[in-house]
Amino acid sequence: TSSSKCAIIYIMKHMRGLKNMKSILNMIFAIGFILCAIGSVGAIDGPTGYEQDNWGLCFTLAGFMIVFGILTIRTQDEDN
Repeated sequence: TSSSKCAIIYIMKHMRGLKNMKSILNMIFAIGFILCAIGSVGAIDGPTGYEQDNWGLCFTLAGFMIVFGILTIRTQDEDN
């Protein structure tokens, strides 16, 4: 446990592009936004022969995508 904590601290100290917690959260929210967008489209239109038309999953992931998009914009705001 101690070595994993040391590794995390070492990585956090030596990250050049992501200096504070706000920018790390911003990156996580942006990645979540992109993955939800891809998953939402994939839920209704899979590869040829595997179309499932899973509209419930599509709208659920679209909702998460909107939330992640708003959180991404909010964490980029300097006055927040």
